[in-house]
Amino acid sequence: MDQGVNKYVECSLCGRCFKQITETHLRKCHGISFAEYKSQFPDSETLARESRKKISDNAVELNKKGIIGFKDRHRINEGKTPWNKNKHGVQTIWSKGRTKENCESLAKAGKTLSRVRKEMFKNGKLKPLCGKNNPMFGTKLSDEHKLALLKGNISFNSKPELKLWKLIKPFEGWEYSAQTKYCIKLGNRIKNPDFVNRSKRKTIEVYGDYWHRNDNPQELINIYNSNGWECLVLWEHEIMDNNFSIDTIKEYIGG
Repeated sequence: MDQGVNKYVECSLCGRCFKQITETHLRKCHGISFAEYKSQFPDSETLARESRKKISDNAVELNKKGIIGFKDRHRINEGKTPWNKNKHGVQTIWSKGRTKENCESLAKAGKTLSRVRKEMFKNGKLKPLCGKNNPMFGTKLSDEHKLALLKGNISFNSKPELKLWKLIKPFEGWEYSAQTKYCIKLGNRIKNPDFVNRSKRKTIEVYGDYWHRNDNPQELINIYNSNGWECLVLWEHEIMDNNFSIDTIKEYIGG
């Protein structure tokens, strides 16, 4: 029986005619996927020409009404500067600048999560993993475990570190530990210094103005010295100062 050449397509496996050969038919009747069917019969049509024409005409109409497609011949962004131009590695998240006070979706999500967690704590399904409830409470980590944790950390290169690395990279023996993951055993602790010279047993630590604002650099220097290492601590504002040059630390790094 002639089903009409333009209205139907024939399944190459069972001979039945359809307007479109779908994944559902192939899996239910023949136990294969659409991709497997096309690999077996690459020249076979899976969509009738009449159906294809209807879809195309419908898309043209929707495009004219402005429901789908690009406007103004794909030139809606012509002349605009992309937000990330010349900003390599810069990313933004959808919630940037939004808070529970100015974003309804964030406020709703916060209330939902808070309510769910309270119910879980109340029913004993969720316990705070702090103090004695932490499965690692009272456990002393071995040196191998500490090394594995340090080397598994993802390192983020800060601007002061990158600026300093450009200056000391030409000097022999120095390496950027964020890249090499070299660690030093200092008594009971293991340290991954920012910059290290293994042969001269010297290190350089970069202190951020915010994160290390309450730290005393001399304490870290004393720990290094007591274990046979020299240490130089440089602050973020010192490195980022326009007057900072390699001559400031040239004697220490061995220039």
